[in-house]
Parts: sequence; structure tokens; C-alpha cells
Amino acid sequence: MKIPFVLLFTTALVIAACNLNPTGTPTAQIATIEPAAAQAVPTAASASSSSSVPMTTQVDEASGVAFDYPTGWTVSPPPAQPASAYSYSLGSFDFLNPPAVQSKSDQGVPDGETVIQVNFHADNETLESIRGNLQSEVSNGTGKIMKEQPRTMPDGAKAYYYEIQGMFEGTGYLLQTTVNGHTISVVAYGEGDHFEDVVNSLRAA
Repeated sequence: MKIPFVLLFTTALVIAACNLNPTGTPTAQIATIEPAAAQAVPTAASASSSSSVPMTTQVDEASGVAFDYPTGWTVSPPPAQPASAYSYSLGSFDFLNPPAVQSKSDQGVPDGETVIQVNFHADNETLESIRGNLQSEVSNGTGKIMKEQPRTMPDGAKAYYYEIQGMFEGTGYLLQTTVNGHTISVVAYGEGDHFEDVVNSLRAA
């Protein structure tokens, strides 16, 4: 499936985080945060993963939150300058060094590939406030919620899952939750492979 429009998602942070630059590279266009010092540790697939592929653990030092992603995926950590909100970009392809010619969706994701954003929201944003921001975006016609589902995360935290149709074609996947006292949203577009593996692996480091 293709996602030619990076969907609304929750706040300017998430919209910015999901945008791709003209070369098709996912970027974390967020200002002013203390970035997480990244620790990536290869691990075996755990019970929190629905797949049997090897997984790597990413530890976000600033928040004390960890998550897993498929080993071998490309990871773009937050920028080095301090900011109040930031994101990690994960891709099933090398979006940092894309080939000069490739079949791509309108958002720069090659056919059959996936980009996932793990977004850490500002301290003053809560689960309910980012959910309200999403509802406002939808009310303004930015996108259409095709599915909305309350969830309970493996650690017992409340979460909201959405499938959202953009202004054009395609469906994106969004989960909003809190981990270790931090408000986090995860967005997937392109094929959306391993979205559930990433969200189910969110945990305190």
C-alpha cells in the first residue's frame, strides 16, 4: 500500500517527523531537544515481537525508554541539538543513501518498503492532549479515521490505535501511549511491516 500523504497524526511534531525531504529521505524536522544518546544492542526476537526475525534494541537515554526494530533496518536518531520533542526514523530500506532511480510512492518510500517514526513528545503533552490534537486534525479534514481502538500495552499502560486514511490514497498506522512517564506516538507508512513489533516492544529501559 502507498501513503502519498503523511497523515495528520497528532501534532506538528508528528507531522514534521513524518515528512520526507525532496530526495525521499525521512527526516526528523524537530527543533530544540536534548537528544537521546542512542544505544543499539542486537537481541533475539522476544515474546513482545510477533515475528521471528532478529530484533535490535534501541535505548533512548534521555527518556529511559527502549524499543526493538528488525535487525538490519536503517535507523536515523534525533538531531544532536537540544529540543523539547524528537523522533527516531526506522526504515526497511536505506533511506539515508537511496538509489538514484527507484520505484517510490509519493512520500519517497519505495514500493514494498516501510518507514516507522517513534516520536517522543514534549513534556507538557499528555496522551489525552495528543489524542485531542489528532481529533482536531481529522475534524479539519486532514484525514479520516478508518479504525480507532483503545488498547492496553504489555506494561499495562493505556494506548490508542488508529488506522487513518490520508487526504489522498493510502492508510497509515498510529499508536499513542505513555512509557516511563513520557508521551510517545508511533507512526508507520508504506507497507507498515513490523509496526506491531515496534509498538509492542516499547518499555522502560
